[in-house]
Amino acid sequence: MRITMGMISSQYKGSLNSTLERLNNASNTATDLRRFNKASDDPYSAAMAFKLRREYQRNDDYQSNLSDVSSKLDTAGSAITKVEEIAQEAGQSDVIGAINGSMSETGRKAIAEKLRTMREAIVSSMNTELGGEFLFGGSENSEPPFTVDEAGNLLYRGVNVDTGLDKNGNAVDLDAL
Repeated sequence: MRITMGMISSQYKGSLNSTLERLNNASNTATDLRRFNKASDDPYSAAMAFKLRREYQRNDDYQSNLSDVSSKLDTAGSAITKVEEIAQEAGQSDVIGAINGSMSETGRKAIAEKLRTMREAIVSSMNTELGGEFLFGGSENSEPPFTVDEAGNLLYRGVNVDTGLDKNGNAVDLDAL
């Protein structure tokens, strides 16, 4: 059999292409740090890689949830601390003097105004929002949960917190709120 230059050239090109393909695959493997380009190349490694990706995604979700909860707890703690500070200030003011009658009418009016301002600050703190949701609003977060009616009563979602009655005077199941 006679060997021609065309056969040698063809054989050389085939070997060169095969070598370049192996080099390319080795380069991809070194760059991607995985043993396969398609799942069918190494099904076991592909399955393990997909499993790891799912676990990484779960961990990212977990970290994100932890961050959200931590932010909510920090904000809620700040709001509660503010309410506590206001309540302590109200207790330390001249309220006792106003109650027992040892204070003038003008003094009692000034303390009453101060207490109204404190009440507004407490209601504002309890209506704290984070991410478009009221922290102390329960599952219904479309409106501020705490309000004060015309008579000065504190309401939670329209229910008087002292009596448990709604605006119409009907008893409300507080566990349903």
